Amino acid sequence: MIYLDNAATTKPSQSAIDMANVAMSDNFGNPSSLHTIGYNAEKAIDKARRNVLNTLQLPSEIKGKLYFTSGGTEGSNLAIIGAYNAMRVKGAIITSKLEHKCVLNAVAHLQSKGAEVRYCNVTDDGIIDLEHFSQLMDDNVCLVSIMHVNNEIGSIQPIDKVAEIIAARGSRAIFHTDNVQGFGKVPLVFGRVNGKVVTPDIITVSAHKIGGLKGCGAIFIKDKVKVEPIIWGGGQESGVRSGTENTVGICAFGAACEGLNRDAIDENFKRISEYKNYLSSMIRDNIKNASFMNSQVGSPYILSVSLPSTPAEVILHSLEERGVYVSTGSACSSNSHTLSDTLLACNVPRDIIKSAVRISFSPSNTFDEVKQAGEILIEVMDNLGKR
Repeated sequence: MIYLDNAATTKPSQSAIDMANVAMSDNFGNPSSLHTIGYNAEKAIDKARRNVLNTLQLPSEIKGKLYFTSGGTEGSNLAIIGAYNAMRVKGAIITSKLEHKCVLNAVAHLQSKGAEVRYCNVTDDGIIDLEHFSQLMDDNVCLVSIMHVNNEIGSIQPIDKVAEIIAARGSRAIFHTDNVQGFGKVPLVFGRVNGKVVTPDIITVSAHKIGGLKGCGAIFIKDKVKVEPIIWGGGQESGVRSGTENTVGICAFGAACEGLNRDAIDENFKRISEYKNYLSSMIRDNIKNASFMNSQVGSPYILSVSLPSTPAEVILHSLEERGVYVSTGSACSSNSHTLSDTLLACNVPRDIIKSAVRISFSPSNTFDEVKQAGEILIEVMDNLGKR
C-alpha cells in the first residue's frame, strides 16, 4: 500500500498510539474528578496542551490560551459563530471561497441570520487578492476568516499581510485562521505593525492531520478576545468547550506534536518538497496535457493535478486497484458530486476540475513510495489510453 491521501487524514503515529494506550490504561479517569486518578488525567491533558502550543510556535509576546475541541470543524465553528455571537456590536464578515466547508457553512449560517458577508477575490494561483481585501476592510468589519493552507491545492495565504492590514487600520475585527493543513507542516508567518508583532486572534488546528487521532482538535484564543460557547454543559476547558475531555485523543495529539519543533518542521518541509517536485516532473514529462493547480508554489504536502479527459473517480479507483491511495479533492465533500469551490474560485475550467486528483504527502512517506506511485500513475494512464 502506498498511502498518498494525507490531507484527508494521516495514519496515527506510533507515539500517538502508544500514548493513547497509556491514556486508556492508566489515565482513564475523568479529569474533573477530585481523586488521584482524575488528577493524573488532568496532568496528562496539561502536558498535551503544552506540546500543541509549542508546535504552534507563537511569538512569546502573544498571550492566550489553547482549548481542546473535537476537531477542525468544531474549532472553526466555535471561532466564527462563537466570536460573532459574543460581539456586542455586530458587523460584516470577510472570508473567501477558498475556505474549508466548515468555515463557508458557518459563515453561511450567520448570513442566514442577517450577517453581512463579503468574499475576497482570489488569484488563479489560489491566493487571496490583498488589494481587494484592503478595499473590503472598513470600520464595519467585525470578523475575518482566512485559512493558512488550502486543503485542496495547498496554496499558502499571506496571513502576515492580512494581520498587518487589519492592525494598521486599527480595526476592531477579530481575525481567525483555519490552520488545519499548515499546523506542524508549514510555519505561520507573522507580520509587524509599528514594531509590534501581529498574528491571528484565533487559530484552529486538528490532530489527525499530523499523526494524531480523529475526533480531537484545538483552538487558540488570544487574551481579551471573547468567544461565546456553542456547546453548553459542565464548563470544561475553562467554559469555552463543555463536555468531558477526550483524554485519549488529547494525549495522543500531544504525543504527535512532541518533537515537532522548528528544526523538525523545516527538515520535513525540505524532504517533502523534493517528493512533490520529483512527482510533478514525472507527471509533466510522461503525461501529456496534465494540468497542475499551484504545483510549484505553496505547501509541498499537497499536489493537485488534472489528468486529461479522464474522470477523477476513474483515476482514483484505477490507482486503488494497484495499491495507491489518493483523493479527488477535499475528503469532506468528495461524495457531494459538486464541483470544487476552490477550483472554481481559481477560474479552473470545469472539464479540468472533473479530472483533478489530490496527492498529499506526510513525513512517513518515502522517496521510493513516491517514485513507485508515479510509475503506477503513468501505467494507469497508459492503460486508459489517455497518455
